Formats: sequence, C-alpha cells, structure tokens
Amino acid sequence: MKDRHQEKSILFVTYGAGHVNMIVPVWKSLQKRNSYKLNVLGLTSAGKVLEKAGIPYYSFKDFVKETDAEALEWGKRLATGANDAVVSYEETIAYLGLSYFDMVERLGTDEAAAQYAKLGRQAFLPVSVMNRIFEDLKPDIVVATSSPRAERAAIMAARELNILSICLVDLFGLLEITWVGQPGYSNKVCVMSDYVKDILIDAGRSPDEVIVTGNPGFDRLASPKLAQQAKFFRKKKGWNNKIVILWASQAEPPIHPVTGEQGDPDLPRKIEKELFDLIDQNKDWYLVVRIHPSDNAQILNTMDRVEISHHSEDLAILLKAVDIIVTIASTAGLEGALLGKPFLTVDMSLFTQDAPFAKMGLSKGISNLKDLEMGIKEIIEDQWHSTATLPPVGQATNNVIHVIDCLLQE
Repeated sequence: MKDRHQEKSILFVTYGAGHVNMIVPVWKSLQKRNSYKLNVLGLTSAGKVLEKAGIPYYSFKDFVKETDAEALEWGKRLATGANDAVVSYEETIAYLGLSYFDMVERLGTDEAAAQYAKLGRQAFLPVSVMNRIFEDLKPDIVVATSSPRAERAAIMAARELNILSICLVDLFGLLEITWVGQPGYSNKVCVMSDYVKDILIDAGRSPDEVIVTGNPGFDRLASPKLAQQAKFFRKKKGWNNKIVILWASQAEPPIHPVTGEQGDPDLPRKIEKELFDLIDQNKDWYLVVRIHPSDNAQILNTMDRVEISHHSEDLAILLKAVDIIVTIASTAGLEGALLGKPFLTVDMSLFTQDAPFAKMGLSKGISNLKDLEMGIKEIIEDQWHSTATLPPVGQATNNVIHVIDCLLQE
C-alpha cells in the first residue's frame, strides 16, 4: 500500500561544510522510510559530500536554459582564474553567472557591479533562480540551512510562492540573525539549544516557530561504539597515564568575510608556539595537533610528546580519546563538549563573536595567551566546569523529521 505522504516532495538546499552534514542524516533516514519524494540542491562544496554519502543531488548547472547565454557569459568572466578541485568549472560558471545575472536584473548593471566589487559572492541573493528551480521540482516543503545567498533565497522564494519552509541553524545563528530572526522567515526554525532559541525570540521570532531539535550533524557522536573505540585508540597511542591536550586549529583570515573586521592571520601559529613551550615545561602533558582543512599550515613535528593527527583519523574517536581540547572557535570544541570533554577557547579571534562558547558557559575562555597555562591547569585540577546545557546527542535527526512531518500534516 502506498504511503499517504508518498506524493509529498521535500527539497533540501545546502552549502557545504557543517551545513551539508546536517542534511545527510535527515535525508538518509527519510529515504529509508520511503514516505516522501526527496530532492537535494547541493551548492558549491556540498556536492562532494553528497556524492560520498551516495545522495543524488541537483546543482545550478542542471537548471540552465537556452535563454541563459548572457548569464553564462557573466559566469565565465567571474570564473576567470578559478581553479577549484571541489567544484566543476561548469557548475562554477552556472552558479556565478545565474547568481550575478539575478543581481543585474534586480539592481541594474552598475549597482550589481558595485555590490559584487564590495561584497563578492556575499552579494548574491538569487531568488529568481530559486523560483525557477521550484517551478521545475515543485516542492511541498523547502528545508534549507541558515547561510546567506542561495539558502536564504530559497526560503524567501518559498515564502513568496506560499511553499512551506524550515530553516536549520547549525550553530548559534548570530551572523544570520538579521534574516533568520525576522518574523515569518520560514515556517519553523530548528536550532541547537535553548540559548539559540532565546536569541531568535529576542530578535522577534514567535516561540512556537523556533524548535530546539539539536544538530543532526552531531548525531554520529551518539554511537555506542565510540567509548570503546576511543579507549582502544588511546591505548594504541600510548596515551594512558598522560594528560592529552588536543589543539584543534583553524585558519584566521586578515578580514572577517561578513563584518569586515580586521584579524590576525598569525594567531593560530602564536597559539601553537605557546602550546609547544608549555609541553616542554610540563612533562606529564602530551599535545596532539589537528590542523583544520582550511588551515594551510605545515607543522613539522620536532618535539617529544607532540604529534600530528592526520585527517584519516576519525575526529569523533580522537575527541573522545583526549582529555582537553584547545581551540579558537572550531566546532571541534563543541563536539568535544557534547562528548563530555572540557575545552578552552582562545577568545582573541575574529570568530569569537560568532561562536561565543565561553559566553555560553561551554568553554573556559582566555583573552591573553599568557593565561593559556593557567586555563589548562584550572581544567586539569577540576577548578573549572561548564555551566551550559545542551540537548543530548543522537535524537536531532528524528527531531527535525518530526518538525517536517508535522508541517506537512498541517
């Protein structure tokens, strides 16, 4: 017997990184249920993640029309010099061209050029492209994450066309508050914690519009095998009877991509130098360095009690195996907290305001590198404890699906 929801269609819209990681478990769970027609619009780097997960997806190039010659010419001009191993040249041209031509049609040639010169891709808001995609795929509900550009445009287009929509906020929504916080932007917003819900309510969202679901991308941390895997990993590494500190690095840009605030690109290397000195001084400490994929640093391991964790090592197992996590604003610290690990943040970054872990009570925050040793020792000596509450991991995927079900049933 055919499920009564079989005719309903869901369109997921997502960029890459942490955003697509929220979509993958939701799609897989729904696909097993076989209760809805599922489509995914995978933008830029999301494509490779979706391919790896075995999820079919659309991209902008799939919606190019014969009448798009002028838009594609814009795309070719904007793609000059592009050498992206993750996104195909064909998709780059389509994405840039259709998005830019949308600006030209909305703002005029001169203003579009001025906005792009000032903001680059951040100026894109391709609502007309989303209208085209919706006309083709005919979704009953749009589930998009909280990025600007195409994800934001998807929610806006859905509202214009009276299509149901859900916005998934991956972390704190602070940069996105200007649109996600608007009353009526999406029928529902799914957030990680009560802290984020309160922020959105303060911004003007109705309490019944904001649902604390947790982040589906973190559900993998609930694996019952993880504790035993971490125990074996720690023993294999020879870390028993050592205090193992994980430094989870990330790149620090010279300018914040949204606010324009100036930063210190050398900050990660300064932190590493301080950590290396502390390892040299504290003989029972052991340091593991995990370089973020966006950080191009080349760190040569020339010290005892320091090792490099390569990306072939499962991050969840590593987080469970270490004792303390040190980071700037990486989600590795948050994932560690969800696993019950204490972490310290160096709150000297452009991104500290976007990921206020210390303000939430999740991390031990320091604002001077001279305080790094003291902060680590406070954690070791059990003098600092997290005061934040987070929903338990493992149920976020089901929670988000419940929100989808309820909206479609209404």
